Amino acid sequence: MYKNVKILNPKEHSFYRYTAPDTLYFAKDLNLVPITFSEIKLLCCDFPIVIIKNKEEYMLTLLVGEKTNQALDENGKWQGEYLPAFIRKYPFILSNIENQEQLHLGFDMESGCFSSPEGQALFEADGTPTHIITESMSLLENIAKEMQITGGILAKLAEYEVLEQSSYTVTKEGEEPRAVGGFFVINREKISKLEDEKLLQISKNGWMEMIELHALSLKNISRLGNS
Repeated sequence: MYKNVKILNPKEHSFYRYTAPDTLYFAKDLNLVPITFSEIKLLCCDFPIVIIKNKEEYMLTLLVGEKTNQALDENGKWQGEYLPAFIRKYPFILSNIENQEQLHLGFDMESGCFSSPEGQALFEADGTPTHIITESMSLLENIAKEMQITGGILAKLAEYEVLEQSSYTVTKEGEEPRAVGGFFVINREKISKLEDEKLLQISKNGWMEMIELHALSLKNISRLGNS
């Protein structure tokens, strides 16, 4: 989704002006959209919510297609009431600078959002960030925090051994049906057989409702399987 990320700074980019994307075509090749645990209730009726494993870490995602983003219509608009924060943050991103622990605000130079002279200023005349930067940083920091919480929940569920690999069947005209996998789902039957102490923790932390909504979202997998 990001093609050429640069760290934003007032010396180099004081004259840049920002125009929000008018379409979401930048996300057209994104078939898995990272989401947070708190977003499940806002997205469970639109597309299936699945879990992927990246090295040793688990990530919650919205499955919107086999290879491309089927959540976008022909005009590049999102087909749903709620747009995931991961897409809303574009073209901004939190980025690392080598040998520094602190994260900085980065942006995609090739987004097309910084080329119009009629856009909104990123910095005041004295170099102070405008609301565009402060609001973007706030959104990004909140996403990072929610992603960390979500990762912790998934790690605990993996520790409880209630995650299982799954797949769905793609049926295309003139082709043999084939299975598409590589993701995990939460097995509610395994959860029901957990020890009381573990069940209590899941319930006390408010995870059960989200787990049920995750299961509900899997009914939307039929949207992806036929074309």
